[in-house]
Amino acid sequence: RWVLDYKGVAYRIHNQLPGPHAFLNRLRTGSPTVPLLVDHGKAISGSHAIALHLEALGGSKPLLPASRAALALLDDTVSYFDDVVGPAVRRYVYGLITARPEMFSEAVFRDYTGVWRTIGRMMAPPVRLAIAKMYDVSSPSARALPDLIRAAADRIESQLAGGAHFLLDDRFTLADITVASLMAPMTGPVGSPWAFELEIPEFQRLRAELSARPVGEYLRRQYASRHAS
Repeated sequence: RWVLDYKGVAYRIHNQLPGPHAFLNRLRTGSPTVPLLVDHGKAISGSHAIALHLEALGGSKPLLPASRAALALLDDTVSYFDDVVGPAVRRYVYGLITARPEMFSEAVFRDYTGVWRTIGRMMAPPVRLAIAKMYDVSSPSARALPDLIRAAADRIESQLAGGAHFLLDDRFTLADITVASLMAPMTGPVGSPWAFELEIPEFQRLRAELSARPVGEYLRRQYASRHAS
């Protein structure tokens, strides 16, 4: 959505119900996951693939860096955050909220409206159990997730060393959108979908810790710029 907004592309949002979405999306793209963009009948799955599709359409406000070195670093950054950090953040947050049924229902279905919100809340119990199993939230390995998230924050801050406002080529690129989107749950910057509080002391402590670091200021700045543009 950030890429679409940035490029001024009009779109409609369809919040799919968890569970049935997997079957429908697999028919369209071969992948059960979201997000999924349908552009003039063509279905594209995955945030990065969608961003590259939109980039290939041309127009103003490109999001790819110009230098070959920065392009290589973009691929490395996106791969790390898509494949390692994003799943770790999701697993950590799901581990906390799947243990709290009411909180899970509110967090997952907060953007649904009307009858779909009612249906979603009815489906919440089996969806909660399925997600807890999918992400193996009770495994001892889940205890390492906060440190993995801290390591991701370290990496962001190392790329911003010297006072840079952006991760690559000193300008806003797809790297910033990827990192800010996937790390937003861990600081809840204003303007993000995660700008609400989860009343879980462990989560609140980690959020406060990261928000007070340079990575917290970086994330706040990206979302402030998004909504100011």
